[in-house]
Amino acid sequence: IQSTPGMNREVFSNFVNTLMQSQSTIKAMSWNPIISLENRLEAEEELSAIYGKPITIRGEPLKGDDPIVFVKLISPEEGNSKAIGFNVYSNSERKETLNTAQTLFQPQATPIIKLVQSNSQEPAYLLFFPVFRPLNDNAGSSSKILMGYATGVFLAEKMIQRAFNLDESQLFKYEIY
Repeated sequence: IQSTPGMNREVFSNFVNTLMQSQSTIKAMSWNPIISLENRLEAEEELSAIYGKPITIRGEPLKGDDPIVFVKLISPEEGNSKAIGFNVYSNSERKETLNTAQTLFQPQATPIIKLVQSNSQEPAYLLFFPVFRPLNDNAGSSSKILMGYATGVFLAEKMIQRAFNLDESQLFKYEIY
């Protein structure tokens, strides 16, 4: 995502499909850019153009000065399309996890949650990877600007089943309490 700023729906889907072939525990992956509240209408127009139908960003900011971190691209779309346009920053637990990922410059996972796109109780967690754009100034110093979050949607039950799979049992030590 960082090296492909103009990533479109098809390129993103192909990238995700390649990753998911080797990882059965991933339900989906998404690209969640960060924008200011003032850019909401522009982002909604872009979403509508991408998907060929009107899409609004759902989920109001928790504070008046909060940015919007919305699901722009998700793959696979089938079974996950309800998440498109969701403002991830409108949920306090997810907002806290996003802020931690940004502060520590490393991936962070949410607690077990119910997915926006799921109709049933499907325990999962989100793994947010902050994506930064380097910004070099004339003085030669460099800083980073947060572009958004690459996000993995992982199914907790599948992770546990895979961990107890006999083929992989040598990879894990178990402690049950």
